[in-house]
Amino acid sequence: MSVLAPRRILVGGYTDEPSGEIGPHGIVPILHDPSDGSLRQEGPSLELASPSYLLRHPQQPLVYAVNETDPAAVSTIGIGRPLRVRSQLAIPGQLPCHLCLSPDLRHLLVANYGSGNVVAVRLDADGVPQEVAGVFDSYGAGPHPRQDGPHAHHVLPGPDGHWVVDLGADVVRRLHLSPTGTLEEGEPVVALPAGTGPRQIRLSASRRTAYVLGELSGELITVACKPGRSGTIVNRRPAWLTEPSGENLPAHLLVDGDRLYVSHRGLNRITVFSLTTDVPTPLTEIETGAWPRHFALRGGWLYIADQLDDRITAKALTSSGDSLETSLHTAMRRPSCVLPL
Repeated sequence: MSVLAPRRILVGGYTDEPSGEIGPHGIVPILHDPSDGSLRQEGPSLELASPSYLLRHPQQPLVYAVNETDPAAVSTIGIGRPLRVRSQLAIPGQLPCHLCLSPDLRHLLVANYGSGNVVAVRLDADGVPQEVAGVFDSYGAGPHPRQDGPHAHHVLPGPDGHWVVDLGADVVRRLHLSPTGTLEEGEPVVALPAGTGPRQIRLSASRRTAYVLGELSGELITVACKPGRSGTIVNRRPAWLTEPSGENLPAHLLVDGDRLYVSHRGLNRITVFSLTTDVPTPLTEIETGAWPRHFALRGGWLYIADQLDDRITAKALTSSGDSLETSLHTAMRRPSCVLPL
């Protein structure tokens, strides 16, 4: 895609949070046209209950959405114009917040933050969810008030199983998915210091190093991975460049080439790190709107879900990772996930 070609973006958000703004909500299709500097809604929004995280199928014209509700559900969206719901499946658990596809595209794994469990959903040949195939019931707790029990927050296909980040239990678990969809726990990917409250994990390009974002500790943790065994923590550092003066909750972690990005709710910035070595080195920070819960990078542009500003922001980036002064905005109620198509 040319840098000047229009880009379609889907944005999911919370529908149960109070907001002073009256605007589009649910899943909102947005069009960004760099040639004329516009960022605008494209067609009607799709009303769903709190589709807070979105995931595109790599081969089918589908997007999966968690319904971050109690009880939990997963919706499948056809991404034609207009958007339409292809299916919705109730799953065991509460408040699902993240999804990933198995490498063979036969199962969808769902992390339930509220109940802490992980659910494997069987997909048909067209990618449509059919039934719950397996459930892993997490366990454990931590010293922080938010660590009253397990809270699965992120699931990543790793080189040796599916890695599940448990904010409540201070661990990244390794789950093995069978061909029929059952889930079995292996040795942890890494056990973290008490009170870390891990939120997300990403792999380096070599896949020998992983980066864990501690939401509660405010840390960026570097882990030397060991296939099938527990890894070793080799570095812990603040996840920011500018120290926050008040409450700050790191939110989203992204690795893109030799850069690593972390967004901060409270500090309202995205910190950019260099990955020229395995240990991240801070480079710069990009100012955002209020509560940047999620962001995505495509074609030299940074798309940010400024949750408490009820808007999506687009910023052009330089080759060094800095943002240009010009920013584009479009309104949406309580955005939480940005998915460029």
